[in-house]
Amino acid sequence: MRKKSEEKDTATKLIDLCIINEINESNQYILLLGKQAEFYQDYLLHLEDTKPFFFQKKKLKKHQEEIDNCQNKIMELYKKMEEEIDTVYEMQKSLKNK
Repeated sequence: MRKKSEEKDTATKLIDLCIINEINESNQYILLLGKQAEFYQDYLLHLEDTKPFFFQKKKLKKHQEEIDNCQNKIMELYKKMEEEIDTVYEMQKSLKNK
């Protein structure tokens, strides 16, 4: 009887340890996504600084497509960050409920 209780306690601790490890990995992933978003924001600033003149229609069109693509990437990264933060929140809630 006592052995089963100890096994259950050990299993619970092991599961908690795995969840804590996943939270740490998720936090690192969130930081990585933040750095990627920062890179695209810097690139976006560079694109705004190097905007072609209004009479360079072809270059202006390509430049605008590149800006739109960069903005879309930033939005995707922030959505991924939001999903990951929600996941971390749920994992932390499950730890507190035990």
